[in-house]
Amino acid sequence: SSGMVAEIRAARQRRARIPALSGSFATPMALDIARSDLRLGIVGTGIMGRGIAQIAAQAGIGVVLYDTRADAAPAAREYVAGQLARLAEKGKLSADAAKGATERIDIAHVLTHLSSCHIVIEAIVENLEAKRELF
Repeated sequence: SSGMVAEIRAARQRRARIPALSGSFATPMALDIARSDLRLGIVGTGIMGRGIAQIAAQAGIGVVLYDTRADAAPAAREYVAGQLARLAEKGKLSADAAKGATERIDIAHVLTHLSSCHIVIEAIVENLEAKRELF
């Protein structure tokens, strides 16, 4: 819609006026997605965040979950662990693979704990104000 296009243009103009960032987030880095220690941060642990976490963990990627609600990230980890266990029960995943994937999912209690991640995905509620507050 034209309203969305206007919002995107306004966001781009605001971003263009932001001075260079400082700190660890400003350090450019080459990304090697094949690296064995790849860590994926996920902000938001609803349905989308949980699904991303499960697929990444099953693929051997370390996952770090963060949510502004203190109990949400641990609950998401437990949910994914349950999904993985069900896959193992059905024979679609070995018990060892399910256990390994679950062990690859960590919890960040503060947003800055995602600084060890090579990639961070935002999967919070589809609310423009919430996204602005996050960024």
